[in-house]
Amino acid sequence: ARVDFHNNLVGVKVIKAGVETTCKCHGVSGSCTVRTCWRQLAPFHEVGKHLKHKYETALKVGSTTNEAAGEAG
Repeated sequence: ARVDFHNNLVGVKVIKAGVETTCKCHGVSGSCTVRTCWRQLAPFHEVGKHLKHKYETALKVGSTTNEAAGEAG
């Protein structure tokens, strides 16, 4: 359960790190009289590449099981 929680946090961190602000100007003849900006996620394949790299370079941890209770610890 702890490993899953850690993995979820890492995933959220990678997604947040890839968020960029993108802006577009509106106006006559290219004048930027109105500027619209929004936050945009990184492309899915970029997030996937980053997560795969983190997975491949991660420290591998084992799981212990409480055999009497049948629970992982």
